[in-house]
Amino acid sequence: KTEDPTSFSHCDTVHEGERYHFCSEACAEIFEDEPAKYVQALLPVHQIYQGKSGGPELPQVLTDYYHINIGEDNFDYVGSPDEKRWNEIKGIKPLNKDTDAA
Repeated sequence: KTEDPTSFSHCDTVHEGERYHFCSEACAEIFEDEPAKYVQALLPVHQIYQGKSGGPELPQVLTDYYHINIGEDNFDYVGSPDEKRWNEIKGIKPLNKDTDAA
Protein backbone atom coordinates (compact mmCIF):
# COMPACT_ATOMS: atom_id res chain seq x y z
CA LYS A 1 0.00 0.00 0.00
CA THR A 2 1.26 3.45 -0.84
CA GLU A 3 0.43 6.82 0.66
CA ASP A 4 1.72 8.72 -2.38
CA PRO A 5 -1.37 10.31 -4.02
CA THR A 6 0.43 10.55 -7.37
CA SER A 7 1.04 6.81 -7.69
CA PHE A 8 -1.31 4.16 -9.00
CA SER A 9 -3.31 2.18 -6.46
CA HIS A 10 -4.04 -0.81 -8.67
CA CYS A 11 -5.01 -4.03 -6.88
CA ASP A 12 -5.97 -7.47 -8.11
CA THR A 13 -7.27 -10.73 -6.71
CA VAL A 14 -7.96 -14.22 -8.01
CA HIS A 15 -11.40 -15.79 -7.64
CA GLU A 16 -12.11 -19.30 -8.96
CA GLY A 17 -9.09 -19.15 -11.27
CA GLU A 18 -9.91 -15.76 -12.81
CA ARG A 19 -7.95 -12.60 -12.01
CA TYR A 20 -9.95 -9.45 -11.25
CA HIS A 21 -8.45 -5.95 -11.26
CA PHE A 22 -9.48 -3.01 -9.08
CA CYS A 23 -8.68 0.66 -8.76
CA SER A 24 -8.04 0.46 -5.02
CA GLU A 25 -7.73 -1.86 -2.04
CA ALA A 26 -11.17 -0.73 -0.88
CA CYS A 27 -12.79 -1.90 -4.13
CA ALA A 28 -10.90 -5.20 -3.97
CA GLU A 29 -12.15 -5.75 -0.40
CA ILE A 30 -15.75 -5.08 -1.44
CA PHE A 31 -15.39 -7.70 -4.19
CA GLU A 32 -13.75 -10.22 -1.85
CA ASP A 33 -16.63 -9.88 0.65
CA GLU A 34 -19.29 -10.77 -1.97
CA PRO A 35 -17.66 -12.04 -5.18
CA ALA A 36 -20.83 -13.78 -6.43
CA LYS A 37 -22.50 -10.38 -6.57
CA TYR A 38 -19.91 -9.06 -9.03
CA VAL A 39 -18.43 -11.92 -11.11
CA GLN A 40 -21.38 -11.99 -13.54
CA ALA A 41 -20.80 -8.37 -14.58
CA LEU A 42 -19.28 -7.96 -18.05
CA LEU A 43 -16.89 -5.15 -17.22
CA PRO A 44 -14.72 -4.08 -20.16
CA VAL A 45 -11.47 -4.01 -18.19
CA HIS A 46 -11.96 -7.56 -16.94
CA GLN A 47 -12.89 -8.76 -20.43
CA ILE A 48 -9.71 -7.20 -21.83
CA TYR A 49 -7.46 -8.70 -19.15
CA GLN A 50 -9.09 -12.11 -19.69
CA GLY A 51 -8.38 -11.92 -23.44
CA LYS A 52 -12.05 -11.82 -24.45
CA SER A 53 -12.02 -8.42 -26.14
CA GLY A 54 -10.56 -8.56 -29.60
CA GLY A 55 -7.14 -10.03 -29.05
CA PRO A 56 -4.03 -10.14 -26.92
CA GLU A 57 -2.51 -6.87 -28.16
CA LEU A 58 -3.77 -3.34 -27.49
CA PRO A 59 -4.30 -2.38 -31.18
CA GLN A 60 -6.63 -5.38 -31.59
CA VAL A 61 -8.56 -4.45 -28.43
CA LEU A 62 -8.94 -0.86 -29.64
CA THR A 63 -10.16 -1.82 -33.11
CA ASP A 64 -12.17 -4.97 -32.39
CA TYR A 65 -13.69 -4.22 -28.96
CA TYR A 66 -13.88 -0.43 -28.83
CA HIS A 67 -14.27 0.05 -32.61
CA ILE A 68 -11.64 2.81 -32.71
CA ASN A 69 -10.37 3.57 -36.19
CA ILE A 70 -6.61 3.88 -35.73
CA GLY A 71 -5.38 6.99 -37.51
CA GLU A 72 -8.83 8.60 -37.57
CA ASP A 73 -10.34 8.48 -34.07
CA ASN A 74 -7.14 9.06 -32.13
CA PHE A 75 -5.76 12.28 -33.63
CA ASP A 76 -6.25 15.96 -32.82
CA TYR A 77 -9.77 17.36 -33.06
CA VAL A 78 -8.77 20.32 -35.26
CA GLY A 79 -8.93 19.16 -38.86
CA SER A 80 -10.53 15.83 -37.95
CA PRO A 81 -13.65 14.28 -39.52
CA ASP A 82 -15.43 15.00 -36.20
CA GLU A 83 -14.66 18.71 -36.46
CA LYS A 84 -15.87 18.74 -40.07
CA ARG A 85 -19.16 17.01 -39.13
CA TRP A 86 -19.69 19.32 -36.14
CA ASN A 87 -19.12 22.40 -38.29
CA GLU A 88 -21.62 21.08 -40.86
CA ILE A 89 -24.21 20.50 -38.13
CA LYS A 90 -23.68 23.99 -36.69
CA GLY A 91 -23.57 25.62 -40.13
CA ILE A 92 -20.01 26.83 -39.67
CA LYS A 93 -18.19 27.25 -42.94
CA PRO A 94 -14.55 26.17 -43.04
CA LEU A 95 -11.99 28.94 -43.22
CA ASN A 96 -10.51 29.62 -46.62
CA LYS A 97 -6.81 29.88 -45.81
CA ASP A 98 -6.19 32.09 -48.86
CA THR A 99 -8.87 34.73 -48.19
CA ASP A 100 -9.84 34.56 -44.48
CA ALA A 101 -7.56 36.38 -42.03
CA ALA A 102 -6.70 34.83 -38.71
